[in-house]
Amino acid sequence: MNTFFHFFITLFLFRILSFFMPKLFPTAYLLTVFSVIPDLDNFYRITKVKYSKYHRKTLHNVYFSMIIPLFFSFMFKEQQIFFLIGFFTYFFHLLCDLIYGETKVFFFWPLKKKSYIWKNKDYKIDKKLTWILAVIDFVLFGMI
Repeated sequence: MNTFFHFFITLFLFRILSFFMPKLFPTAYLLTVFSVIPDLDNFYRITKVKYSKYHRKTLHNVYFSMIIPLFFSFMFKEQQIFFLIGFFTYFFHLLCDLIYGETKVFFFWPLKKKSYIWKNKDYKIDKKLTWILAVIDFVLFGMI
């Protein structure tokens, strides 16, 4: 799944939720970055280094979805809220890849070598949908 789609769908959801919890969600906008962290293990595409055997393994697992938000939560006053939103954002990326992704996700790697993928693949998220979502977000909510 496209990394930009992860970013825009998370941003869109946070903007909608901010109507219901306005005090909580300035932090949530910052945490949108957690929606793209799992794709950093896709580094080989940028550098052209053969790194593909680690994509959807290294950062695409439940352990990192807890460890990374926990690590960053120590920098903020509201640590529990930061951790929960960070975990939700990170884990939402994993779920989107599991359901809409074209390759398998290693949810429990390195402790378990089994990979998972949603079997019913009648739909696909493409770049057009990503840009449509970005335009809708911009029209509804503006730049901020």
